[in-house]
Amino acid sequence: LVAGEPYQRTIQIESPGWYRVCVSAKFYDVEAEIEFRKGQIDRHTGHVRSLEDVDIHAEIKGLYEKEDDAEVLREEGLIKDEDLRASKEQLRILENVYSQIIGKQMEERRTWDWRTIKNQHIYSHLVMGNLVETIVYMMVTGFQVYTIRRWFSSQGPALGR
Repeated sequence: LVAGEPYQRTIQIESPGWYRVCVSAKFYDVEAEIEFRKGQIDRHTGHVRSLEDVDIHAEIKGLYEKEDDAEVLREEGLIKDEDLRASKEQLRILENVYSQIIGKQMEERRTWDWRTIKNQHIYSHLVMGNLVETIVYMMVTGFQVYTIRRWFSSQGPALGR
């Protein structure tokens, strides 16, 4: 695991029933997001696709299956199969690049969120340290004032004996 990166785990449920998920951390607050999805496992990631991924892939798949002007032109013989094959291959490449861009953006967002939480944690430690330091300085100063008053209030050098 890399700090700031999400931990993903996919478990295929084999029997119906109630399931419980426990998330715990010893020293830090943990933010957990749990999704239950039903669908096919993606061969690239090993996880069930999210609704966003399903929508994106459905739109792109619709471009492949949609009967449009290119299909009509191909039937009439104005466009060759090689031209369509090259276009479809370019669309597949664009789909892969687009999904990689979305993945990178999600990783950056998660990293940014993790850094924000980490900075808040460090700031709270800094504030607490400064508060303790101030209280200790006030106690030392109070003790010094008490000792000096006692020194000067006595008739002789009470502390010098």
